[in-house]
Amino acid sequence: MVKKNNLNKKIAELQAGWQRTQADFDNYKKKAELAKINWISSAKEEALFEILPILDNLYFAVKHKPPELKDNSWIAGLDHISNQICSKLKGLNIDRILPKINEHFDPAFHEALATENSKNIKPGCIIELIRPGYKIGERVIRPAQVKVSK
Repeated sequence: MVKKNNLNKKIAELQAGWQRTQADFDNYKKKAELAKINWISSAKEEALFEILPILDNLYFAVKHKPPELKDNSWIAGLDHISNQICSKLKGLNIDRILPKINEHFDPAFHEALATENSKNIKPGCIIELIRPGYKIGERVIRPAQVKVSK
């Protein structure tokens, strides 16, 4: 009878050890997955910072195209490239922050570079987009720079 109790006790100890090891492994897998997600997010952010000046220049080139060239095939190609880049960024969960005129200023997404009196725009609303912002998911990487009505 004593041997059976010792055997049952040993089985219980081994089973408890196995359960702890299993729990430790599950915790390790969760930590490793979180580290992977954080690494990917960090890599996206660093890559985005590197290409922001190029994205800004492309945005302004498309925005300020001369009206007389609107039917030019080269300009249409530039528009197409811009749309492709935006589509690829969206596929990576990266979005431009492009506030509209008369949209309410939100410091979480916008950076006010100037204020100005305006008869047509309510106070606290955006008068002009100076530079688009970017976000990855809901995390703002760079706020949109705007001019705000006072």
